[in-house]
Amino acid sequence: MRPTIITGGIGSGKSSVCELLAKKGVEIIDADKIAHELLDKNSEKVANIFGKEYVLNGKVDRKSLGKKIFNDKASKDKLEELLHPLVHQEITLRWDSCKRVKKLCVIDIPLFFESKNRYEGFFIVVVSTTLALQKERIKKRDGLFEDEIDARINSQIPLDFKIKNCDYVIENIKDLNHLKHEVDKLYRWIKEY
Repeated sequence: MRPTIITGGIGSGKSSVCELLAKKGVEIIDADKIAHELLDKNSEKVANIFGKEYVLNGKVDRKSLGKKIFNDKASKDKLEELLHPLVHQEITLRWDSCKRVKKLCVIDIPLFFESKNRYEGFFIVVVSTTLALQKERIKKRDGLFEDEIDARINSQIPLDFKIKNCDYVIENIKDLNHLKHEVDKLYRWIKEY
Protein backbone atom coordinates (compact mmCIF):
# COMPACT_ATOMS: atom_id res chain seq x y z
CA MET A 1 0.00 0.00 0.00
CA ARG A 2 1.30 3.41 -0.99
CA PRO A 3 0.98 5.84 1.97
CA THR A 4 -1.33 8.44 0.44
CA ILE A 5 -2.79 11.80 1.40
CA ILE A 6 -5.59 13.24 -0.73
CA THR A 7 -5.93 17.01 -0.84
CA GLY A 8 -7.00 19.80 -3.17
CA GLY A 9 -8.98 23.00 -2.86
CA ILE A 10 -12.44 23.72 -1.53
CA GLY A 11 -14.97 22.45 -4.09
CA SER A 12 -12.39 20.51 -6.10
CA GLY A 13 -14.05 17.13 -5.49
CA LYS A 14 -11.93 15.49 -2.79
CA SER A 15 -15.04 14.10 -1.11
CA SER A 16 -16.25 12.52 -4.35
CA VAL A 17 -12.86 10.90 -4.90
CA CYS A 18 -12.83 9.58 -1.33
CA GLU A 19 -16.41 8.28 -1.60
CA LEU A 20 -15.46 6.35 -4.75
CA LEU A 21 -12.37 4.92 -3.03
CA ALA A 22 -14.49 3.94 0.00
CA LYS A 23 -16.80 1.97 -2.31
CA LYS A 24 -13.72 -0.03 -3.28
CA GLY A 25 -13.12 -0.87 0.38
CA VAL A 26 -10.51 1.78 1.12
CA GLU A 27 -10.65 3.17 4.67
CA ILE A 28 -10.80 6.99 4.56
CA ILE A 29 -9.21 8.86 7.45
CA ASP A 30 -11.07 12.16 7.15
CA ALA A 31 -9.24 15.14 8.68
CA ASP A 32 -12.35 17.36 8.48
CA LYS A 33 -14.48 14.85 10.42
CA ILE A 34 -11.73 14.49 12.98
CA ALA A 35 -11.45 18.31 13.23
CA HIS A 36 -15.22 18.61 13.80
CA GLU A 37 -15.09 15.98 16.56
CA LEU A 38 -12.12 17.70 18.19
CA LEU A 39 -13.71 21.14 17.82
CA ASP A 40 -16.68 20.02 19.92
CA LYS A 41 -14.42 18.26 22.44
CA ASN A 42 -12.58 21.57 22.80
CA SER A 43 -15.65 23.84 22.71
CA GLU A 44 -14.66 25.45 26.01
CA LYS A 45 -11.30 26.49 24.55
CA VAL A 46 -13.09 27.82 21.45
CA ALA A 47 -15.40 29.88 23.68
CA ASN A 48 -12.39 31.26 25.58
CA ILE A 49 -10.53 32.20 22.38
CA PHE A 50 -13.38 33.49 20.18
CA GLY A 51 -16.29 34.16 22.53
CA LYS A 52 -19.21 32.22 24.01
CA GLU A 53 -21.46 33.17 21.09
CA TYR A 54 -19.63 30.60 18.96
CA VAL A 55 -20.67 27.70 21.21
CA LEU A 56 -24.29 26.56 21.47
CA ASN A 57 -25.29 23.79 23.91
CA GLY A 58 -21.70 22.58 24.24
CA LYS A 59 -21.13 22.37 20.48
CA VAL A 60 -19.23 24.81 18.28
CA ASP A 61 -21.42 26.76 15.87
CA ARG A 62 -19.19 25.96 12.89
CA LYS A 63 -21.13 28.15 10.46
CA SER A 64 -20.69 31.29 12.59
CA LEU A 65 -17.09 30.46 13.41
CA GLY A 66 -16.43 29.75 9.72
CA LYS A 67 -17.66 33.21 8.74
CA LYS A 68 -15.33 34.73 11.32
CA ILE A 69 -12.18 32.79 10.40
CA PHE A 70 -12.59 33.11 6.64
CA ASN A 71 -12.70 36.89 7.00
CA ASP A 72 -10.03 37.32 9.68
CA LYS A 73 -6.56 35.80 9.24
CA ALA A 74 -5.61 36.26 12.91
CA SER A 75 -8.68 34.26 13.99
CA LYS A 76 -7.95 31.60 11.39
CA ASP A 77 -4.39 31.31 12.69
CA LYS A 78 -5.63 30.96 16.29
CA LEU A 79 -8.03 28.17 15.34
CA GLU A 80 -5.35 26.35 13.37
CA GLU A 81 -2.92 26.69 16.28
CA LEU A 82 -5.47 24.97 18.51
CA LEU A 83 -6.70 22.29 16.10
CA HIS A 84 -3.87 21.26 13.76
CA PRO A 85 -1.67 19.53 16.37
CA LEU A 86 -4.69 17.64 17.76
CA VAL A 87 -5.86 16.57 14.29
CA HIS A 88 -2.34 15.49 13.34
CA GLN A 89 -2.08 13.34 16.46
CA GLU A 90 -5.45 11.64 15.83
CA ILE A 91 -4.70 11.03 12.13
CA THR A 92 -1.39 9.42 13.05
CA LEU A 93 -3.12 7.10 15.55
CA ARG A 94 -5.73 6.04 12.98
CA TRP A 95 -3.10 5.56 10.25
CA ASP A 96 -0.99 3.37 12.53
CA SER A 97 -4.07 1.32 13.41
CA CYS A 98 -4.88 0.67 9.71
CA LYS A 99 -1.27 -0.19 9.00
CA ARG A 100 -1.15 -2.69 11.88
CA VAL A 101 -4.07 -4.69 10.46
CA LYS A 102 -2.89 -4.18 6.85
CA LYS A 103 -6.08 -2.31 5.88
CA LEU A 104 -5.88 -0.27 2.68
CA CYS A 105 -6.44 3.36 3.68
CA VAL A 106 -5.83 6.94 2.61
CA ILE A 107 -5.85 10.20 4.53
CA ASP A 108 -8.14 12.99 3.33
CA ILE A 109 -6.57 16.31 4.41
CA PRO A 110 -8.20 19.27 2.64
CA LEU A 111 -5.73 21.74 4.19
CA PHE A 112 -2.60 19.60 3.84
CA PHE A 113 -0.52 22.37 2.26
CA GLU A 114 -1.92 25.00 4.62
CA SER A 115 -1.07 22.92 7.71
CA LYS A 116 2.28 23.10 9.45
CA ASN A 117 2.09 19.36 10.15
CA ARG A 118 4.06 17.16 7.83
CA TYR A 119 3.60 13.49 7.16
CA GLU A 120 6.98 12.00 6.27
CA GLY A 121 6.94 9.23 3.68
CA PHE A 122 3.48 10.00 2.28
CA PHE A 123 2.60 10.54 -1.36
CA ILE A 124 0.39 13.55 -2.07
CA VAL A 125 -2.59 13.35 -4.45
CA VAL A 126 -4.22 16.62 -5.50
CA VAL A 127 -7.77 16.71 -6.81
CA SER A 128 -7.87 19.61 -9.24
CA THR A 129 -10.61 21.50 -11.07
CA THR A 130 -11.26 24.85 -12.73
CA LEU A 131 -12.02 27.98 -10.71
CA ALA A 132 -15.47 28.23 -12.33
CA LEU A 133 -16.37 24.64 -11.35
CA GLN A 134 -14.96 25.21 -7.87
CA LYS A 135 -17.22 28.24 -7.36
CA GLU A 136 -20.25 26.47 -8.84
CA ARG A 137 -19.82 23.45 -6.55
CA ILE A 138 -19.32 25.56 -3.41
CA LYS A 139 -22.41 27.66 -4.20
CA LYS A 140 -24.52 24.55 -4.81
CA ARG A 141 -23.21 22.70 -1.75
CA ASP A 142 -23.01 25.51 0.81
CA GLY A 143 -25.40 28.16 -0.55
CA LEU A 144 -22.85 30.92 -0.03
CA PHE A 145 -22.72 34.35 -1.63
CA GLU A 146 -20.00 35.18 -4.17
CA ASP A 147 -17.89 37.18 -1.68
CA GLU A 148 -18.05 34.32 0.87
CA ILE A 149 -17.01 31.82 -1.81
CA ASP A 150 -14.10 34.06 -2.86
CA ALA A 151 -13.00 34.47 0.78
CA ARG A 152 -12.88 30.70 1.26
CA ILE A 153 -11.01 30.04 -1.97
CA ASN A 154 -8.57 32.90 -1.27
CA SER A 155 -7.90 31.62 2.26
CA GLN A 156 -6.31 28.51 0.74
CA ILE A 157 -3.05 28.04 -1.11
CA PRO A 158 -3.78 28.15 -4.88
CA LEU A 159 -4.41 24.85 -6.66
CA ASP A 160 -1.61 25.46 -9.17
CA PHE A 161 0.93 25.53 -6.32
CA LYS A 162 -0.49 22.27 -4.93
CA ILE A 163 -0.32 20.62 -8.36
CA LYS A 164 3.34 21.59 -8.74
CA ASN A 165 4.15 20.11 -5.33
CA CYS A 166 2.35 16.78 -5.39
CA ASP A 167 2.96 13.24 -6.62
CA TYR A 168 -0.31 12.56 -8.46
CA VAL A 169 -3.10 14.75 -9.90
CA ILE A 170 -6.73 13.87 -10.55
CA GLU A 171 -8.43 16.36 -12.88
CA ASN A 172 -12.07 16.59 -11.79
CA ILE A 173 -13.36 18.65 -14.70
CA LYS A 174 -15.68 16.22 -16.51
CA ASP A 175 -18.60 13.98 -15.56
CA LEU A 176 -18.89 11.30 -12.86
CA ASN A 177 -18.01 8.46 -15.25
CA HIS A 178 -14.72 10.15 -16.08
CA LEU A 179 -14.01 10.67 -12.38
CA LYS A 180 -14.75 6.97 -11.69
CA HIS A 181 -12.21 6.01 -14.37
CA GLU A 182 -9.63 8.35 -12.79
CA VAL A 183 -10.30 6.90 -9.33
CA ASP A 184 -9.85 3.36 -10.71
CA LYS A 185 -6.36 4.38 -11.86
CA LEU A 186 -5.64 6.04 -8.51
CA TYR A 187 -6.80 2.91 -6.65
CA ARG A 188 -4.37 0.74 -8.63
CA TRP A 189 -1.57 3.28 -8.01
CA ILE A 190 -2.20 3.19 -4.25
CA LYS A 191 -2.53 -0.59 -4.10
CA GLU A 192 0.38 -1.60 -6.32
CA TYR A 193 3.12 0.11 -4.30
